[in-house]
Amino acid sequence: MQDYLIDNIAGENSIEALASMVAMSPGNLSSVFKETAGSTIVEYIAKLRIENAKTLLNNPEFTIEYIASQCGFKTAQAIAKNSQIEKLMTKNKFKKNHLLQRNTLYLKNMVCDRK
Repeated sequence: MQDYLIDNIAGENSIEALASMVAMSPGNLSSVFKETAGSTIVEYIAKLRIENAKTLLNNPEFTIEYIASQCGFKTAQAIAKNSQIEKLMTKNKFKKNHLLQRNTLYLKNMVCDRK
């Protein structure tokens, strides 16, 4: 199960769906996972997402939106609000990436509107 979660960190990964994959009840899967991994499934997924985001943040070419999508965060704002990640990236970097992406989209729309 841990290998699956590592390989599919960006996915939904609900306990119900995971339990169905291994033909267990959600409660039983949660108990067995906690016994073997030492943490709950939710805690484990959160840790994986944070570690993956920390790694991706080292690449200055990746936007916050891209990193969020690769790590299973629903929005760029969600990743920026995570206190462990926030320590690694300044708010300026977040704003710069977010504004750059927004301005790029604006310019693309202007070009398309003129055609």
